Amino acid sequence: MVALARYDTDNPSHVQALLEMKTRPEVAEALPRQTTYASMAALRCGLMPVEAYPDVLVPQDTYKEVIEYCHTHKIFPMYHQRDTWAPEGFRSYQNGLGYCWTWSGTSWVLTIRAMEDKPAVMLSPVAQGKWVNWRNSGWYLDSFIDKARSEGICPLPQGVDFNSTNRSASFWAQYDSQRKFYRLDSVWDCNNANVTIMWQHALSCLCYGCPLYIAYIWWGHALMCVGVRWEEGAYMNLVPIIQNSHGETTWIELTGSKSVFSEAYGGVSTVPVELASGSRFARSPGGLYVPAWAAT
Repeated sequence: MVALARYDTDNPSHVQALLEMKTRPEVAEALPRQTTYASMAALRCGLMPVEAYPDVLVPQDTYKEVIEYCHTHKIFPMYHQRDTWAPEGFRSYQNGLGYCWTWSGTSWVLTIRAMEDKPAVMLSPVAQGKWVNWRNSGWYLDSFIDKARSEGICPLPQGVDFNSTNRSASFWAQYDSQRKFYRLDSVWDCNNANVTIMWQHALSCLCYGCPLYIAYIWWGHALMCVGVRWEEGAYMNLVPIIQNSHGETTWIELTGSKSVFSEAYGGVSTVPVELASGSRFARSPGGLYVPAWAAT
């Protein structure tokens, strides 16, 4: 893999550079979650605690070996993302809107669909602006998830670019009936009780091929994590590989103590759950792809 742009979150100049990527650095676009981990409110949004599935959790003393396995066998979401809807050079660009929560959330749903070997139907980030009344406004990741599960996401009309910033309510209303075909289903919720637990939960999702919808509250920003590197000497020896939405044509990496996610949600499946035959990410009867590292 080519070298990626890297930002050290313990370096003030790097943090400032990240903040200045936003059109309005002082405005939070990803708002702190409204639900509490493992609460009834979270469960009603479809957020299932990862630790409810203890067999899913990657043992901490195996991180290095499991990460190597997931790169070798192309299990991490970064590989099925590149093989399908977002090939090398794809550009995600929210273009001044405070819509990182939907640019990253929609990318996340597209990557879940790729993981399921579903047709690469492009979906519209800006069409989710309906849920904030088309204002140029930040939103909550758990609220995005709730709406993506109950209402779905509009497919992109022919000739409309993924990065379109058209917030015309009348334009998107004509496609509302198609949202239901592109709904989110199962989601794993990662516990941010401390950095060790958060990383175990987040890494476990990634190692099952599940992309992560993430937030950094210190940055006020939502992104998608598609993989991780093991790197001796890095913070916790883990370096997340992330899709940003500020016009980059490849992923970025974050290091340092602030690189641990404030929030992370693992995407397991979308509705409907039928898969194309012969997928290398074919699911078990329970709906989850089980890699060989976890089956042994």
